[in-house]
Amino acid sequence: MVKKAKMTSPIGRDRKTRGLTLIELLLSVVLFASVAVVVLPALGSASQMTQLAVRKGEAYLHGMTKMSELELQFTESETPPHIGSGRFRSKLGGPTPYSWEVFTEPYSEDPPLQKVTLIVAWPRGSQSDSIELQTLLRLRETEE
Repeated sequence: MVKKAKMTSPIGRDRKTRGLTLIELLLSVVLFASVAVVVLPALGSASQMTQLAVRKGEAYLHGMTKMSELELQFTESETPPHIGSGRFRSKLGGPTPYSWEVFTEPYSEDPPLQKVTLIVAWPRGSQSDSIELQTLLRLRETEE
């Protein structure tokens, strides 16, 4: 019978039991680092997008609350009520203040409708973000 020769490393151990070489170790570290460079910014971006979605959702809820208040004011008035601006405090316990501003303009005379635009804004770093809500509200008609 013919014996198979075993492959041995220069040190004399079997190739199967030998550990990683320095080159193999360095290549695995470089590969891991390059994957991390690609993945980590994506995770940070996802976190920022989640925070923005929370802020927009909270701003929308504040805006809808204010729109309900405005609807009550409009249904009780024959002329557009005096509307200006103001601030909301974050209900999530965060430091984010929300500000609002309302603009009205006549939309039609018969029926007496007003176009109401509500802008809810909040700071984001050195800039600010905002959402805009619009609706048509009917003024109470004058009795003749």
